[in-house]
Amino acid sequence: MRKEFVVRSSSRSRPILAGALAVFLCTLPLLANASVLVSGSARTDFNWLRRAPLNAFGVEDGATNLEGWFDFRGQAEKWDASVRLRIHESAGISDDPPQEEIDRRHLAYRTPDLEIVAGHFYTTFGNGLVLRTIEQRFVTLNRSDRAFNLDRNIDGVMVKLALPQVEGSVISGRPGRTGLSESVVGGAIESRSDDLLQGVDLNLTQFDQVTAGVSFLRAELADPQGGSNFEGREEQDLVSYRLGGNLDAVSGEFEYAEARPTGALRDELFLGRGIARYFRVESGVGDLAVSLEGKSYKDFDFFPYNQPPTLVRTHESALLNRATHVLLPDDERGIQFEALYVPEPFTSFVFNVATADDSEYSKDRKFREVFASGRTEVEELGAGRLALGWSRDRIKFVENRYTAALELEGFVSEEDSIILDLEVQASESLFGDSTIQLAQISFSRAGLGTFSITGEHSNSRTLEKRDWLFAALDLSLSDSVDLTLGYGSRPAGLVCSGGFCFVSPEFDGAEFRLLSRF
Repeated sequence: MRKEFVVRSSSRSRPILAGALAVFLCTLPLLANASVLVSGSARTDFNWLRRAPLNAFGVEDGATNLEGWFDFRGQAEKWDASVRLRIHESAGISDDPPQEEIDRRHLAYRTPDLEIVAGHFYTTFGNGLVLRTIEQRFVTLNRSDRAFNLDRNIDGVMVKLALPQVEGSVISGRPGRTGLSESVVGGAIESRSDDLLQGVDLNLTQFDQVTAGVSFLRAELADPQGGSNFEGREEQDLVSYRLGGNLDAVSGEFEYAEARPTGALRDELFLGRGIARYFRVESGVGDLAVSLEGKSYKDFDFFPYNQPPTLVRTHESALLNRATHVLLPDDERGIQFEALYVPEPFTSFVFNVATADDSEYSKDRKFREVFASGRTEVEELGAGRLALGWSRDRIKFVENRYTAALELEGFVSEEDSIILDLEVQASESLFGDSTIQLAQISFSRAGLGTFSITGEHSNSRTLEKRDWLFAALDLSLSDSVDLTLGYGSRPAGLVCSGGFCFVSPEFDGAEFRLLSRF
């Protein structure tokens, strides 16, 4: 079947498209005698809402959001390149005109020892205290993928060198999309494309057991506060030092970082240098593995180029993950301890404790969470998982929150299974006591997809709507085509993935997503 994509080019995107075409035509002679592999993907997301989220333009009825990506990738020996064309159109959600733009492109030369990238790229220095850029397009909640659309990238040049005992990278460029894209469930773009980032990351390894590293990033900020309070540009330096070791049964790492603003940025926004400390110790003996992590962040709440570890568990339970703690790196200390016990194959137990306090260990404890779960599988019959959690979050004025989640999976055949998820959460807060009940039933066939129905009820007095029902169908139409359909309503709540969190507004409408790879 012939696939046709119709693209309307705006006046802003035509020069970009013409430039990309010219570069492609100029490089054809270089690839004429090379073995070239061309691949790519096309993705379309469409959302229709009965009522759009409240925004600066009020509440709109029948709002729609259409967003599409066309990725093209090519490889020829040690070279590879990619181009992404993004098409976005909203109605009733914002007054932005339709956009068609090339928002991703790169050219790279890669060998086992050397990597040179020009264009958009992602990278992480150390544990993310100095720099971490990432792309996160989806988050899975109760076996259903939902749009997340987080894109933090750098547009510039990156050179990486990897030798037996030395690894290093040098970067220079400007941030691309930093923050959540303007999808229906994603919030708004935070654009800082006028800033300039320059950094170096170096790691040394001795005797295959001891590692040491140093990272440096200079951010030249065109508009530090996102407004016009400063004239000219300000500089901010972030530097970190790492030391780690790996013995037979124990491994660990410690990282210390400083943020050093200058000029008016230092005098008017911060009382001094920002300080961050992070450590990790892990040990495994037999069937038991334990880990302990610690954090101490003071005045380290900067711009979205770095991302310190949150040290809060990402849960499989939707209600537990929705009530998680959001990191406050400007003033926070805490630890996370986790023990994993696997007495036999397909049986495991997890125990986790996470804390977050003011950096001076004030008596008003910010966050406490205790979590335990157990999972087992009976061959050819099914599997079960029970999770229990308690938390206190005084930032959200919640004194006690109790959560229980039960998951039962039955193996109907070698390919078919039925999954039942039941969750209940009771909270005692300043706004009164409340209870949330969630139930989901899913039918899965290996290699084909999953159909799920999710119902939720809340008796919170702060909510106008108390009942939600959502049906989702995730299909794998072929090895290269995936289809997702959804219809119904979902409540507002916190969505977290890989340490990134955002508030997803209430959804009431239909979703459509088509992904095609070639």
